[in-house]
Amino acid sequence: MVRFLQLLAFAWLAARVAELDAMTLASVIGRLKMWAVSMVQRAASHVRKGTVQPSKPWERFHYLAVTYHKSGVYLMVTLWEKIFNALGTTLDDTGMWRTPPCYTLEMCWHPAAPVRCWIDMFSPELRDKEEAATGPVLIAGTVRDPLEMVVSAYCYHHRGKEVVGNMMFWPPGSVAALGPKKGVAFVAERMTQLVENMTAAFEFPRNDTHRVSYEKITRSSEDFDKQVKGLLKFWFDGLISPEEHQRALEAARLVDMHRHPEAAPEDHANDAECMNQARKAVFAMPIQLLARYRAFQRSTITITAAAAAAAAAAAIIRLNLSDQHIACSIASCGKSQAMSLRLDELRRALPRHLQERLRSLGRSDVSSTGPIVYWMRSCLRGHENPALDVAIHASAALKVGLVVFLHIEDQYPHATARRQLFLLQGARSAQEELLQRGLSHVVVHVDRHGNRGVHRMLMPKAQLVVAEEPFCVPWLRGIEELRHMGGPLWLVDCASVVPCALVPQAACHRAYAFERATEALHQQLAPRHWHEVQPEGEANAPLGWVLPQSIDLKSQHLEALVKDMDVDQSVAPVSHTCGGSSEGYARWQAWVNAGGLKTYAKRRNESLDVHGVSRMSAFLNTGMVSPMRIARLAFAASGAGKGKFLNEFLTWRGLSYAHFYHFSMPATGATLAQLPSWAQQTLLQHAGDQRKVIPVEQLRAARSGNAAWDGMQRYLVETGELHNNARMGWGKAVLKWTDSPQAAIDVLIELNNVFALDGHAPPSYGGLLGCLGLFEGPKQESAVVGKVSYKPPKSKYAAMPEVARELLKCDVQVGGIARYFETPTADHAVGEAAPKRRWTRKLESEVRAPLIEID
Repeated sequence: MVRFLQLLAFAWLAARVAELDAMTLASVIGRLKMWAVSMVQRAASHVRKGTVQPSKPWERFHYLAVTYHKSGVYLMVTLWEKIFNALGTTLDDTGMWRTPPCYTLEMCWHPAAPVRCWIDMFSPELRDKEEAATGPVLIAGTVRDPLEMVVSAYCYHHRGKEVVGNMMFWPPGSVAALGPKKGVAFVAERMTQLVENMTAAFEFPRNDTHRVSYEKITRSSEDFDKQVKGLLKFWFDGLISPEEHQRALEAARLVDMHRHPEAAPEDHANDAECMNQARKAVFAMPIQLLARYRAFQRSTITITAAAAAAAAAAAIIRLNLSDQHIACSIASCGKSQAMSLRLDELRRALPRHLQERLRSLGRSDVSSTGPIVYWMRSCLRGHENPALDVAIHASAALKVGLVVFLHIEDQYPHATARRQLFLLQGARSAQEELLQRGLSHVVVHVDRHGNRGVHRMLMPKAQLVVAEEPFCVPWLRGIEELRHMGGPLWLVDCASVVPCALVPQAACHRAYAFERATEALHQQLAPRHWHEVQPEGEANAPLGWVLPQSIDLKSQHLEALVKDMDVDQSVAPVSHTCGGSSEGYARWQAWVNAGGLKTYAKRRNESLDVHGVSRMSAFLNTGMVSPMRIARLAFAASGAGKGKFLNEFLTWRGLSYAHFYHFSMPATGATLAQLPSWAQQTLLQHAGDQRKVIPVEQLRAARSGNAAWDGMQRYLVETGELHNNARMGWGKAVLKWTDSPQAAIDVLIELNNVFALDGHAPPSYGGLLGCLGLFEGPKQESAVVGKVSYKPPKSKYAAMPEVARELLKCDVQVGGIARYFETPTADHAVGEAAPKRRWTRKLESEVRAPLIEID
């Protein structure tokens, strides 16, 4: 029977083709000829190109624009054409296909092109097959309120439109012969699979899938621009120049029907009266069919104002469940169901790329009617922030407001003026990003004298608290405090390219094991774009109570806030590195533009080469820049050093995060227990070995007596940075200058976290504990260090203060932090700490020479 219907359909299609006029038929044949020629040319071009580096975005990724019947087909197809034509695609680069049979031959051509448009056929299953065949694909599609799609389709086909028909509504003329009541039900039934494909693909888009809202893009020119800019960012972020971006945007604006009413296709505008009649007929649909479409509506979260008004005025839907009639109004049914949703069910409904990053603590049920609270501490960015995206999803699902509590704490171990100013600069940038994303309930709180503990009053009011995965000190203490409060708590990994939960615990001890276990995941995830979740109206819903007072960091004197904190004021900020997302990405781009990525493999091992490495660790470790974006940009780049950089970035950085995820340190700080058992044993066996103990104050002041080590310490104190290779020799030396293995850990953490901007994070802890055997195997045994590998600091490191001059363009012998290295006077002898000084803005401006940007 199915075969008979297929033959019948193709017979009808042949008859329609025969009716085409000569000009249209010639156009179709011409298109097919060009397609055939382009296939040959494309094959030949691949032979000619050989190993030439890609220069166009579609030479790096495949692009797929998808759309569904009455979800904005004309709009999406035209946008696709305008944007890619503006960027220089040719017929060789583009193709189009729609669900078989291709009843319009001009809409089926070049199915293997890198830039394609699919109509009525995209589904999660086809996406997986496409990725397996072509590799990474960036997919963008239009999504519309499903019931509005049905209403529009009924009126369109009721007018007898689409000359060659639509196989979805076989036989031809069926819809035209039906009145609104039967016609709408008929259309809804036939479109069910198509709408299900749309909602399954776009309800929770993956980070390689972007949703364009039909309702928003057609609402106004301002909304059109927002949707198109989001689309361009998703498709081409970091791949095209600002000039190309503007050219693509201007080309897309030609499709905006508010700017260009003539752009609207004349035969697609439905009669307003028919649309009104069809909307009313929606509620006469069979109850099971209407319930299914209501579920589709909730999935897409795109219910239009007209549909909402109609729903509010509609009759009661009665569903027969287990012989019991349960009634709820259309307007309130979704909300009541959402409020009863258990958190484990909500978690399962999250997009896969967010589920993989989340672990749940505390209760799994919702017992409060309060808002969702996102406690932002260690991920200081408003973009590509998995915890923020999880909180936005939860807010939408539970129909409650979202409070973002951006919290800068003091009174944690080794807190300094240097680190606090850097964090405040990052928080200022994050606050601005959050407001730009349309979030209204943003509270910025800075702990300082007489103004602490606000979070303890806010968190108990939350229905759910979302926070970043803490990984290490100083973030662990706050999470333990939340756990004691007893409410639901979700922790989200915001720092890893491959989520730590996906890394086998057994692969977290050695770099080669981690690399082998994550290689396929890194290849899959590193090039993927991050899908930004847009807040819906629920996020800004009234809370019913007054939020704590928020600080506008943009108008604040950040240095004054630092002075009022309980931190070590003697460690001055560094002027050459300012915090914030834009500062971080500017440093990255400047380094890449200067050839840093291309020469990375040759230069990264030379600690005295300031420009050989990216110097991004401070921005990454504080969450000011997205590791996913850095991985994506590096993956898409070219150059001989790309592979080496990705290995260092993905393997060693990822290993540290995964290790401290699976083997957490105590909230009080790192101990010998974080080391491998062989390292613990050998260090304890040699704990009584004779050694030269140097007080920590003397080490802080770079007065160990070892010129090479002192050079590295001076560099660290002066710049807030230390090359990883230098840090290994610097750290291993400390093991011989402390009275016990645990003391060595404590001193290393103090020296690093007090001065280094990238401290207080897993990569730093991983490097420091690596000096004592973490991520290593046993070596030849020697005094004090046992079987832990040891190499004395290289003599060349004595020149690192000279490198600091190059970095800072100032003389370390005068002013600023140079006072930390003052020759001892009668007031403080060698081995004693120099008198602490309070850093002031006046001193900063007086003693520092002008700095330049060297990234």
